[in-house]
Amino acid sequence: MKEKILFIIPHLIGGGALKTVANLTHAMQDEYDTTVIALFKTDKSFDFAGKVIPLEKIPTKNVLKKIKDFIYIKRFVKKYKKENKLKYSISFLVRADFINVLTKSKNGEKTIISIRNKESVEYKNNLLRKIQIKIASKKCDKIVSISEEVKKDLIDNFKINSSKIVTIYNPCVININNEPIDESLFIKGKTVITMGGLKYQKGQWHLIRAFSNVIKEYSDARLLILGKGEYKDYLEELIQSYNIQNNVHLVGFVTNPYDYLVKSDVFVFSSMFEGLGNSLMETLACGIPIISTDYECGAREILAPDTNFSDKVIDKIEYAKYGILVPVCDGKKYNSKDDLTKEELLMAEAIKELLKDNNKMEEYKQKSLTRSKDFEITNIVQQWYKLFQEI
Repeated sequence: MKEKILFIIPHLIGGGALKTVANLTHAMQDEYDTTVIALFKTDKSFDFAGKVIPLEKIPTKNVLKKIKDFIYIKRFVKKYKKENKLKYSISFLVRADFINVLTKSKNGEKTIISIRNKESVEYKNNLLRKIQIKIASKKCDKIVSISEEVKKDLIDNFKINSSKIVTIYNPCVININNEPIDESLFIKGKTVITMGGLKYQKGQWHLIRAFSNVIKEYSDARLLILGKGEYKDYLEELIQSYNIQNNVHLVGFVTNPYDYLVKSDVFVFSSMFEGLGNSLMETLACGIPIISTDYECGAREILAPDTNFSDKVIDKIEYAKYGILVPVCDGKKYNSKDDLTKEELLMAEAIKELLKDNNKMEEYKQKSLTRSKDFEITNIVQQWYKLFQEI
């Protein structure tokens, strides 16, 4: 009879954390009996293996209802754990982590929480979340950090003993289906692409401004931005103000971005901070050359693993082992009347240098494929199994 693993997540729709859970349930299903409990009601966006239990609670701002929902969720999870005699309970994201440790059973269950971002930055002004992180970190049996920089943040800013933390990167699982896409986006010229939610963290307006400089030299180049989010209107206004609607396209959310990636020439990531950066890992597996800001946390770990992740590139372009690193932009919102910042100019220069150097393009294509092997699901799941044995 298989031992039982419970994954606890806030909801069933979202980004890299939930995609990781979905991938792990499939990879572990031959060895373990997996169940996923989602604390709040949402649509399902990923294919999870095993049993999936979505609770019917809906996130609310009403304090009294929040308390009632918390009590209900805690009782439900505690009862489920007690009745099913779990071997491991693994939670992803802060609310789920907090519930996980508060509901730990006394039948030998081991609790593991997964920290997915630089929490001192993510929750800088959120005292409740900070308290939940500290409690969850203290009461759990082990912490999985998504990157070494996230691990350092936990040690430095939450005073967690390093021996309690292990870094396991996200697994990279891509599926190139050759699904129908808008072929008109690839008719002529070089294609630069990026993907991610249209939100502050991703800094896509800096990339648009940099690209306005690129097309002065490459007038038929195109920039495709995959994703949706609250910054859509601002990005559309910026594109129109530069009059580059024929060159820059907000494609929106696509179910399979890999079919777009494999047809593109260069991937550019303009993020200002991440937990790791799933988009970079997935792009590596598609064999696309990468230009990325040297953001916290993850870009340097992924593209320049032999260097010190604390040493960030400033005032120059760094041609790293597996990709090209440029300085992080300042995060200020600009319009077309504002001069490009030095960071945006360096981003533009890196794009132009790569577009005109076919040998460099081919070199980084091969390097992308080489590095992607380190993040294959078979390698990552073995690291989880090793962690299970240690605790």
